[in-house]
Amino acid sequence: MGRFFLTIIKLVIPFSVLLFTAPVGAGLEDFSASLKPSVTVTGNLVTLGDLFEGDIMRPEKVIAKAPEPGQRFVLGAQWLASLARTYGIDWRPANTYDRTVVYRPGYTIGRGEILDQLRHALVSQGLPNDFGLDLTTTLSNITVSIEETRDIGVRETFFDAQTRTFSAVVEIPEGSPTAQYIPVRGTAFPTLAAPVINQNVGRNTLITDSMIEWVDIPTTKVRHDTLMDAQLIIGKAPRTYLRAGQTMRDTDLLQVTLIDIPVPRHDLRNDIEITEAHLRWTTFNTADISNNIITDVNRLVGLYPRRFLPSGAPIRISDVHSVIPVEIPVAIRDIRRGTLVSEDDFQWYRMNENELGRDVLMDHSDVLGQMARRTIRTGQVFRKRDLRVPVLIERGKIVTIRLSTPMMQLSAKGKALEKGGANDTIRVMNTLSNKTVLATIVDGENVRVENIQNAMQ
Repeated sequence: MGRFFLTIIKLVIPFSVLLFTAPVGAGLEDFSASLKPSVTVTGNLVTLGDLFEGDIMRPEKVIAKAPEPGQRFVLGAQWLASLARTYGIDWRPANTYDRTVVYRPGYTIGRGEILDQLRHALVSQGLPNDFGLDLTTTLSNITVSIEETRDIGVRETFFDAQTRTFSAVVEIPEGSPTAQYIPVRGTAFPTLAAPVINQNVGRNTLITDSMIEWVDIPTTKVRHDTLMDAQLIIGKAPRTYLRAGQTMRDTDLLQVTLIDIPVPRHDLRNDIEITEAHLRWTTFNTADISNNIITDVNRLVGLYPRRFLPSGAPIRISDVHSVIPVEIPVAIRDIRRGTLVSEDDFQWYRMNENELGRDVLMDHSDVLGQMARRTIRTGQVFRKRDLRVPVLIERGKIVTIRLSTPMMQLSAKGKALEKGGANDTIRVMNTLSNKTVLATIVDGENVRVENIQNAMQ
């Protein structure tokens, strides 16, 4: 009897070793797998086979609920490592950043599409065809699984023509065991079809026929100046930025008249003579340019910028000027009042004649030897009001009054009642007759009169 049990034990032990040790070794070798970094699932569940590829003992094992249609979630390294250990999968994360992204595709049924189906169902209950719907309940876009249909069902519809109220239940997808049921209610309102733009449009953008679409808007939002005729919109441009779907008024638009204007090709400094090579043509709307913008290239060529001109900007008449170079005397030191101007007091500088005032002195003889009426500072140009001829005759001085004609020479003594310089006209009193005459200063001793009566009276 003892030998019998011994024989049984000898037979069982090798079989036990084969049964319990061989699969463990085989699992490490035969069930190695690699992680899928991204997974797309179409059903409601995620399995081991969705996450790992290779030798997996139970690939059909459900390990998680799939995300909602159109959504995704991320499975991290620690969670995946625990999952692999639980199901005997030979996989370990390479680092803490190992992960897999599970995505469930879907398609979105828009709110507008749902409203269209709802409105169609309410028409059968008495809703007028030209009425719109104003929901008092929230209705958003609905995303459903990619394997579902796009059918939209509307159930339990109700419309009260007197109060213009309605209610219904929207079923998406219609007839699906996983359908969403959305109760809706609200009021109906009369509408008018109005043209709107189907894209955002900035100023100076010409509105074309392809940019227009028709939408139903509440009659309460139609103003007396709302544009209801697309022909009054096409061919015009917004005065300011307009958003898609926005109705327009006449004051929102302006007539577009395009014109090509010469503008700087590059930035221009004020020391550059403008040539055609410096200019390019750019299209503008005449409503956006002022009357002083230069539109003729011939009026720019040969001129110089008065100031820095940026690239691409329209050029105004006041931005440019012609340059006629001239040399004028400029003070090189301060010249005090009453000082006679000498050669050492000024130098010649090259300047633009068009930049000079009318009274700027440009001739050598107009400056040299003249007396400063006021202090003239260094770098200042000489003006007529700054200088005067030197005083040759002081007030009270005795002078000789002379009259010269082809037939005779007459003279008389006189007393200067005013001071003056060469060629100045002053009042002089004849000391013999005590009569006052007007005389022109010839030099420091003599004055000249024009007729004998004045000289000798």
